[in-house]
Parts: sequence; C-alpha cells; structure tokens
Amino acid sequence: MIIRNMFFVLFLLLSFSAAADLAVVVHPESPISVMSKRGAMKIYVGIKKRHVGGARIEIIEQKDDSQIKLHFYKMVIGKSIASVKARWDSLLFSGEAMPPLVLSSDEEVIEAVSVNRYRIGYVDLKHVDDRVKIVLTINCTDCTGAEYTY
Repeated sequence: MIIRNMFFVLFLLLSFSAAADLAVVVHPESPISVMSKRGAMKIYVGIKKRHVGGARIEIIEQKDDSQIKLHFYKMVIGKSIASVKARWDSLLFSGEAMPPLVLSSDEEVIEAVSVNRYRIGYVDLKHVDDRVKIVLTINCTDCTGAEYTY
C-alpha cells in the first residue's frame, strides 16, 4: 500500500513537471494587444476570421502529435482535434476560410509569427522571446498528456 502510494505521488509530480504554460503570441505590431481564452477559441475554430481593421487573421497551428497542441486544445478549445479539423474541412470546402499553417516546433511558430503582423500562434511560454508579443497566457499545471488523448 505504501509503495503504491509512493508511485502515485511520483506519477503526479512527473505529470505536473511535464506540463508547460502556454502563450498565445502575435507579431509585436499586431492590432491584437490582449485576448481571452474565448477569443482564442473563436479564432482557432474559425468563427473569428478577421482583425478589427478587416485584415484576415492568419492562424499558425502546431502539428497534431505535439503535446503543446494537446494542451492548447484541452485548455482553450475544449474540443478534440478531430472535431475542430472537421469544422475546418467544412469551412475550407465552402470557401469561407484559408487553412491554418501547420508547423513542427515552437521555434518555427515564433519565426512565422514574427514576420507577419496578422499571424497568431501558440507556444510553450518558456520559448517566447522579443520577436513576438504575448496576448494570452494559459496556466497549464493541470494538463498532462496521460489525462486526455484526442
């Protein structure tokens, strides 16, 4: 019993240490200065497609098998990756939206966002630098890949 409890505590500690805080980032000159989780969700599911001035928001997405994407979808979107993909397929088929640009790493996302003021992406907070501006921080201490898979 004691050994089992020790393993459980160890598992919890490892799970929490593996979780990373997330940052939604934009170009430093982006018209977006702050964002709510709901605002980020609306962009990433294709409900909000344009900035206030009318320019199209260019979404940068992480690859499907990344932990950062799983954390983001759990904490911000609240839907499975598959259900959001289905929504995007519908938007693309109808011509209502352009597909998100999918990149493989936080560094690639930061680089892509840093060169276009209309792009938005999400990354591990610890990788953010002065090339981008943080508009939303998501505390992800309760995210663990073991708790959810989509």
